[in-house]
Amino acid sequence: MRFSDITSIPGYNGKNYINLNRKEVPYAKRFAETFGFLADYVIDAIHYTRKIGFLSRPYKDGSLGYPFLPGTLHLGHKPSEEQQQWMIGIRKDLFSRTFVLTDAAIDRLGSFDASRGDRISVGQALKLIGVWVEHPHLSTDKTRYYGSPYDGSQQPTDDVYTSDAGNSGSGSGSGDGGNSGSAGTGTSDGVDQSGNAQQGDGNGAPPPPPPPPPPADPRDWQSDGQQRSTMTLMELIQHARQCADMTEDGPIISTRTVKGITNWLEAGLPLIEVLDRITQSWEPETIAHVWQQVPGISDLVERRRNKQPVTPHGDWTAVERIAEGKGITPNAYWPHVLDCLHMPEQRVWIFGPTGSGKTYGMEQLCECMQWDMSLYACGEGTENYDLIGGIGPQGWQDGPLLDAYENGKTLILDEFSKMSAETTGALNAFLNGNMRITTSRPGNPVAHRHANFRVVICDNSAGNGTDGNYVVNEQSADTVGRFEHLGLQVFAGYDEPVERAILGKWADC
Repeated sequence: MRFSDITSIPGYNGKNYINLNRKEVPYAKRFAETFGFLADYVIDAIHYTRKIGFLSRPYKDGSLGYPFLPGTLHLGHKPSEEQQQWMIGIRKDLFSRTFVLTDAAIDRLGSFDASRGDRISVGQALKLIGVWVEHPHLSTDKTRYYGSPYDGSQQPTDDVYTSDAGNSGSGSGSGDGGNSGSAGTGTSDGVDQSGNAQQGDGNGAPPPPPPPPPPADPRDWQSDGQQRSTMTLMELIQHARQCADMTEDGPIISTRTVKGITNWLEAGLPLIEVLDRITQSWEPETIAHVWQQVPGISDLVERRRNKQPVTPHGDWTAVERIAEGKGITPNAYWPHVLDCLHMPEQRVWIFGPTGSGKTYGMEQLCECMQWDMSLYACGEGTENYDLIGGIGPQGWQDGPLLDAYENGKTLILDEFSKMSAETTGALNAFLNGNMRITTSRPGNPVAHRHANFRVVICDNSAGNGTDGNYVVNEQSADTVGRFEHLGLQVFAGYDEPVERAILGKWADC
């Protein structure tokens, strides 16, 4: 099943379809076919039918009118009892929301006893189309991002939370509806179908004020259970800058570096894992010296000496299953690549030895994610006009970079460092993801960035020039910094499990 099965449903213009895995997509499609509409709250209910589901950011940060998530839930950690109760409350709300049945929906349900205008809860509706809903009074005790995948193999049970509002419902609002567009007029719990708090309780009383945001804790970026620093994050960054300045040829910790740190912290990573991402090309001793005040940095340094990065996989098990179903063996670093491409910058620099699967793997990744891809092989003679475009015998021709920028493609720049620093430096505006760029194109000089534009660099180096293995050009610090400082460089080494599978019985000889 493809996401296009969801995005092509008339009237659905939400964004949460991306949360569905391949076994949940058919249920969302079946819901739309049965009840005549689809909304993000229905998709969320399908995604969270199993108690292993973790609620996404709009639920955690109060954007949808719910209370803020108590505390912080980092990757690799289990939710606290308070956080579990918070998840239970939202899951119950999703399943208890009601909408109006249309004649068409009643006809499709066949033997279901209902009349036009009756209301039905989402929990009941999911049960009718064969979705097994675990009891909403239960919540996950699994580690974040490591729950079992939804298998859809269970039969519907009676453990479905149903609204006490009955068929009449209460409250008012527009909401999403059936084929006539009139259904979905509210719920009994003070939250409308779009996930926003209703204005009042139906009796003229004003709604309660939203809860205030939790007080900022300058140390809540640290991993639970580890030794905690007495310094604020800003103090740690300032100390790291002083150490870097005192180091000969030390790294630059720029404002862009700080932005990279905050991007990853907001994505749920503790600082020690963030530093693993933004120091991909650093020597272990440099990491130890510059970030000496960060608790746990010695573990990172030791792992880096042994070429073992500490960053865990993200929640990309669905993509890995798709890849394996196509006969593709996903290497260990691909979840990291996907994490980078889902950062706001939407770019990544993959570097590593020849034959480690950088370019081929990226092509397969684009296929799995259904991204429109363009591959360009760079060389020593590549010039700006080859990538951006220029005037030829038949007039102006867009280059692959300008085409991807305007039409939302994922551009793979293979062998990037074979180009000179002068050539690559002229591409910085595109690599930076500027919203509009002026070109020399006659008649239409201003290019506008498409929301799906992504840039992937595949290279043998991290921009540091020729070494003992590869003859490549050193790139400018400004170009490299657009990736390294944001933690968007990923080392792609040879994958031992893949090589063992290739060697078979000879692996241990």
